[in-house]
Amino acid sequence: MVDDVTDVLVVDDSEGYRDLYSLWLAPDCAVRTAADGSAALAELDDGVDIVLLDRELPEQTGLEVARSIEASAHTPFVVMVSSVHPDFDLVEHPVDKYVRKPVERADIRGVVETYGAQQAYLTALDDLFGLTARKATIEAHKSEAELADSEAYARLEERVTEKRREAHEAMADARSDWETTFRACTKDLEASTAPSD
Repeated sequence: MVDDVTDVLVVDDSEGYRDLYSLWLAPDCAVRTAADGSAALAELDDGVDIVLLDRELPEQTGLEVARSIEASAHTPFVVMVSSVHPDFDLVEHPVDKYVRKPVERADIRGVVETYGAQQAYLTALDDLFGLTARKATIEAHKSEAELADSEAYARLEERVTEKRREAHEAMADARSDWETTFRACTKDLEASTAPSD
């Protein structure tokens, strides 16, 4: 997400669905489209925040495309949009959310809202961890009296309290989709611990 504009890649062999989703997502999202898996993977880059992925595509299925996305260096929020009823096979496939066709505008807009809530939670949590680590370091090296006399420490405590509140509010917004939130945490952790070139 750059400049608060969510970048969505719509992958569907139906031009009608591609146009409809693009219309529903405007003007809040930058929308790219692809008619098949190969075109989708060619469009995929670090700028893509969300992939709306039809399950039944020509040449490769949406689930095969989802596996290719997972194997790539990119970590978008992958949403399967399909008329096929989800089954237990979904457990083995790397999708963050499953939306049944026929869909309405609220369903597609809801995907963007879920993504936004997830990102707000992860940002608030990351900020909270950073502040808490600094607070713990200071506390380990200063006496109670020094802490009590420090205006800087008092401001840090206020910031920790405020970030904790933000994290709780963001979690409440993301609570409707716990699996999505925790998958995102796992992806974020994997990305942060991956060896760099």
